[in-house]
Amino acid sequence: MKTIKQFAGFKYVTVEISTSSLSMNDALDLEDKLAKEIVCHFPLHGREVRFLRKQTGLSYVKLAQFFQNSFDPSTIAKWEKREDERLSPANESLVRLYFARHYGLKLKANPDDLYPKEFPKELRYAC
Repeated sequence: MKTIKQFAGFKYVTVEISTSSLSMNDALDLEDKLAKEIVCHFPLHGREVRFLRKQTGLSYVKLAQFFQNSFDPSTIAKWEKREDERLSPANESLVRLYFARHYGLKLKANPDDLYPKEFPKELRYAC
């Protein structure tokens, strides 16, 4: 069994692989599951925003357009550059709602869902 710590660059994600290799489809499936977990349960820092944006294939400009240009593309780039800095509660809530909609996820409209206080424990996946 092989263990990959910090899967996709996240300290809190560990993947345990029981086969001799991880296929591209398995890796993409894991990244998709991770994106959904982030949207539903994890605080959003620049690192998470970049991951979600890239997972959905959006440029800064396209993502800004989804927010009806409430954010300038350069603002999104600044968030991502500050990998370990958390978004403000209002910005995090909007970003979370957009990606929840994109993935077809339902969030409860309460502060704990829209702006979680802390990271859940380590996320473990097995393949």
